[in-house]
Amino acid sequence: EEEEKRRKKEEEEEEKRRKAEEAKRKKEGEAEEARLRREAEEAEARKKKAEELEARRRKKEEEEEARRRKKEEEEEARRLKKEAEEEARRKKKEEDAENRATAAAAAAKRQKDQMDRMKGVPTDSNPLMDDGHEDEATDFIAHAADDGAGKSQDYAEFLANAKSNVDLLTGLVVMLSTNDKKLQIYAATAICNLCVNDEATAARLLEMDALEALVALLDSPSRRVVASAAAAICNMCFHIPCKIRLNELGGIPKLKECLGAKSSDVRTQTCSALWAAVYDCAVNKKQMDIDHVIPELVKCMKSSSNAIKGQAAGAIGNAIMGSEENKAEVAMRGGLALLVSMLDTDDALMQRQAVLAIANLAVGDLERMQSLKQLNAVDALKKLDKKIKAEDTKHFIKVAVSNLSLK
Repeated sequence: EEEEKRRKKEEEEEEKRRKAEEAKRKKEGEAEEARLRREAEEAEARKKKAEELEARRRKKEEEEEARRRKKEEEEEARRLKKEAEEEARRKKKEEDAENRATAAAAAAKRQKDQMDRMKGVPTDSNPLMDDGHEDEATDFIAHAADDGAGKSQDYAEFLANAKSNVDLLTGLVVMLSTNDKKLQIYAATAICNLCVNDEATAARLLEMDALEALVALLDSPSRRVVASAAAAICNMCFHIPCKIRLNELGGIPKLKECLGAKSSDVRTQTCSALWAAVYDCAVNKKQMDIDHVIPELVKCMKSSSNAIKGQAAGAIGNAIMGSEENKAEVAMRGGLALLVSMLDTDDALMQRQAVLAIANLAVGDLERMQSLKQLNAVDALKKLDKKIKAEDTKHFIKVAVSNLSLK
């Protein structure tokens, strides 16, 4: 019985172990199945995510490619449009040049006939066009009004006709580009006179590229051509768009070079051109600072010529208005003493421009104001006030003295 019980117990224990192992194997199988399902699900998820990323990448590439193609198409369209516009401008310019050239011959002939009539000679034998008459040619247009009542009336009529006659204006511009310096002087001097107090004519000449031709003449080896061109630039630059265009053409550094000329006429007219170019024009004042024009103008104030000194002082007076850089340059280059010394002269223009410049220099910098006081600028201004009668100059003297009296 004991043996039977023992054997029965062993069988029961064996059955329990077998069931336990089966349960364990079943549990492990289920766990493995669960693991495999998770791995399959994760793999599926990774695959799906990879497909989504790939789809987004492809979509992004397609969008970028579409943008690139669109940009290329737009650039190509702009390029073609630009080429078409340039071609249209080129054709128009050629047509305009052809029209101007066609009109120039007739205009130049009419102008020559007009000039010959003013000089009282036959139209087919103008002595001004012969060699050896440069002085006469230079003074012809500029001083025609001084040659007699009848001739001044003829010249006034010529100027009046030119303002309303496109052919005549075109002829003058064409003459500027010839190789004949007498014709260049004729045209530049006529343009100078035409633009006196006449912005409308200056605007028309600007559209005809007269300013480009005048700036180019500043490189001429003839001092009379350069002086005539500078004078014309001066009067054209009372028209504000001409000031801006002069800067775009590099006119300020070219005028600076002309300040070093030996000819007093060239230096005088160049100072006048700078005077007009910087008046009420911040971009040209800045350009004068960039190109260091002030030192050359200060040198001009040391000239023995009152005309050069007066025009240089005028140019400096306009250049320093609203420009601390140019004011500092004038002071650094010894311009203060030169301006104060101009007060003790008999030249009314020089006195007026010196007073205006001192009035502007007396604002903005205490050290500069103190320097002017040490140069006895206040006493010199008061002395000049007692000596002159010009009301505008007396007014500016009061302004200058008031500025120097500020603490």
